[in-house]
Amino acid sequence: MVEPNEIEGYLLRRRIVALGQIDEKESSRVLFNLIRLQLDSSEPSYLIIDSTGGSLYHAMVLYDAIEHAFTMDVHGIVHGDCMSAATFVLLACKQRLAMPHARFLIHSGSLSNITIKTDDLTSQKLEWLKSEIEEGTQMVTALYRKKLGKSPDEIKQYIARGDQQFHATFHAQEALEMGLITGIVEGKLPFFPPLETQRSG
Repeated sequence: MVEPNEIEGYLLRRRIVALGQIDEKESSRVLFNLIRLQLDSSEPSYLIIDSTGGSLYHAMVLYDAIEHAFTMDVHGIVHGDCMSAATFVLLACKQRLAMPHARFLIHSGSLSNITIKTDDLTSQKLEWLKSEIEEGTQMVTALYRKKLGKSPDEIKQYIARGDQQFHATFHAQEALEMGLITGIVEGKLPFFPPLETQRSG
C-alpha cells in the first residue's frame, strides 16, 4: 500500500503540489512545498486544486506568496472544486486551467477565523464584527476586480450568486468566460504536457 507521504514525494519530484480544504495546516504544507520547489529550481510548478474553500486569511497567505514571493511560475489546474477562498489562490497562478467538469463558486467571504460566543455579543463587539465583514468584503471585491478585469457591477452579480441561501456554482466554460480561468483542459494530462497545448480563452 502506498503511503500518503510517498504520494506527496512522488508529486513533488514532478513539481506538483495539491491543495485541499484551506486551513492553517494545509496552507503551511502547501507553502513549504512551494518554497522547497522554488529553492530547488526556477522551473514552473503546478498546483492541483480540489477545494471547497476554507479560511480566507490562510488563502491570502498562499496568494501573497505565489503573487509576490516566488520567481518560478506557479500554474493552477482545477480538478474538482475551486470554491470560495480557493479561488483567491487560483487567481495568483500564472496560467489557470480547469478540467472540463470542474466547479467554481465566488462570494464575499466569511468569518471563519473569528471565534465569538453569542452571549458575549456586546454592542462594541457587534460593531467590530460589522467592520470585519465590511473590510473582508471590500478586499475580496477588489481582488476579483483586479484579477478578472470586470466592472464593480459585474463583480457584485457574480458574488451575489454565491451569497444566496443555496450557493450557485458554475462550471468551467463560465469560469473561462468570466476570466477566472485561462483555459479548459482537452485530451489527457500525463503530468503534465506543455501548457501551450491546452486550449485557452
